Amino acid sequence: MIRWLRNRTLKTKLTLLTVLLIVVVMTFVGSIVLDQQRKSLQLQMESTGRFFVKNLAKNVVGPLLEGDNLSLNNLIASLEARDKLEGNPARFTLEEYHTFLTQFFLEDYITLLKPFITKHGDNIRLHAEELSAESGPIREISAKLLDDVINISNELQSQEQYVAFFTQHPWTKFVVESLSALNDLEVTLKREDIPDAQRQELETKIAERLLTEILNYVTNPVIGYAIVLDKEDVIQAHSDVEFLGETYKASQSVELIEQGEEISIYRLPFKGESHFDFYAPVQVRDKNIGTAHIGSVHVGLREENLLQDVNTARQKIIYIAIIAIVLGSAGSYLLASLIVKPIKGLVKDAEILGGGNLDHQISVTTCDEVGTLAKTLDTTRGKLKDAQKRLVASERLARELEIAKDIQMALLPKETPSLERLELGTLYRSAAQVGGDLYDFFWVSEHELGIVVADVSGKGVPGSLVMTMAKAVIRAKAIKSDSPNHTLPAGTGLGGDPASVIRKTNQMIAQDIKKGMFITANYGILNVETLQFQFVSAGHNDTLVYNSYTRELREYNPKGIALGLDKGMTFDAMLKSEAVSLSSGDLLIQYTDGITEAMNEQHDEFGDDRLKESLRMHAHKDVHAFLAALDQDLRTFTNGFTQNDDITAVVIKVK
Repeated sequence: MIRWLRNRTLKTKLTLLTVLLIVVVMTFVGSIVLDQQRKSLQLQMESTGRFFVKNLAKNVVGPLLEGDNLSLNNLIASLEARDKLEGNPARFTLEEYHTFLTQFFLEDYITLLKPFITKHGDNIRLHAEELSAESGPIREISAKLLDDVINISNELQSQEQYVAFFTQHPWTKFVVESLSALNDLEVTLKREDIPDAQRQELETKIAERLLTEILNYVTNPVIGYAIVLDKEDVIQAHSDVEFLGETYKASQSVELIEQGEEISIYRLPFKGESHFDFYAPVQVRDKNIGTAHIGSVHVGLREENLLQDVNTARQKIIYIAIIAIVLGSAGSYLLASLIVKPIKGLVKDAEILGGGNLDHQISVTTCDEVGTLAKTLDTTRGKLKDAQKRLVASERLARELEIAKDIQMALLPKETPSLERLELGTLYRSAAQVGGDLYDFFWVSEHELGIVVADVSGKGVPGSLVMTMAKAVIRAKAIKSDSPNHTLPAGTGLGGDPASVIRKTNQMIAQDIKKGMFITANYGILNVETLQFQFVSAGHNDTLVYNSYTRELREYNPKGIALGLDKGMTFDAMLKSEAVSLSSGDLLIQYTDGITEAMNEQHDEFGDDRLKESLRMHAHKDVHAFLAALDQDLRTFTNGFTQNDDITAVVIKVK
């Protein structure tokens, strides 16, 4: 449904939305109105029922004391007297309906009355207000019934058969008596033997008798029954005379609605219809004997009347909702048309712009939201035109960055030194087009190799420029020392110790580095003869040493803060150096945080523990195999997830 709606026009969407809103509002309001209507009608019915039962209880006192059942039944009859015929049908239970059909031979002719018959639960209703004895289906049925009576009377042979027939079908007696006046009953009578005038008269009487019988089942539309009981709960008066003299028994499905001292209200079925039963005791008061219970009365009000009024209100609400939907839909369609027309103009303008004509001006014709949209679109056109110019410049810059990357890669060592007792290897992957990580090798003396691993806080061109500057300064300070207390290298005096070199480097870089940028770095000097590695860490990651023979893992991280954070005294005071003596089987790795902070799709980091585990698993391999295995571990962990930092590692392994 949502997919279908997405593909509809704006007019359709607005119209459907209006219809939906109207339906929701009308449903909500209608439910409130119907609930209030039901409560109001319930109170009205309760008030009516209380009035009827109180008056009946008051009027039956005398007849109950005197045992005057005739007066009691007259009171019941007067209470139940139907007050209108229109809209009030004849009500039959299924048993009464079957008896009615049998008594009047209607089993084969009832289809003629089918348009007037409805079924409500276990009741049959026949709407008699439109029936007439002079014409219509009643008249047609009476002609057929006359034929049936003639045929049946011709078959009767004895007096006993006539008596039995009249007992079962008493209404036929006047027809047979009229026929006997025309002919001896012992002679077969035919329809054509009856004069037209008398036949018309007999059909009229049969029609009137049938209609009268139907009207006998038309009862009060509000009051379904009234019952008077004596103090022993024996029925003294009842709407249905068949119950007279029986002990009153409440229905098994009775439901108590309200229990009161004077009046109680129940809901129960009577003749297949639900009723509100109003019960009141009948009492007499005497100053000598006090209050005496002499009986009780029940008045049943049809629940159908309450439901009819509620259904009528529901129908009115539905009609109003339909009218509101039609008017709302028409109004929303017209409103949508007013909105869509200028939008279509904007679509055409957008197509022109999409074709590449950014000089096409968009005219603003309204001051509403659509006019704002047109103005914004025209502004966007101008920005696109400017962006097109910037794109050309950006492509030129991209080419320049590519050249800068080539230059940067050219600045990194193209190969690692080849040593007799040692293996050196590097791993480098740039996250940006131009990276900010640095590694470098350079000889500071005949037997001493300077090794740098650094990470600039920034990527792209700024990071690359700072990296280039850091490399140049470190090399310059390491190869020629101006430190008076220089101790390394031991013999030639060509270089400087790592701490002195980094302190001087910081003094130069801190003056020019952009605020907020800094460099973490490891700088060390490896004596290839003694296998001693002396280094400093300017806020950089740990240096790890793992021996594949003893399986011992050592971690080193001498104190120091990043280059560029402080211009002098604090940096110099905090910087400490560390000396590591390497032996056979040792593998030393210095790396940037791009390795430990490499993330996968779940944003989990590779971390120090995984790095150490890779070190333990692959340290027995040669340097290049180790670095390839480490790189594969990183790629497996990240699973193609874009890396956010450069990845750099320098590895030294003692053969």
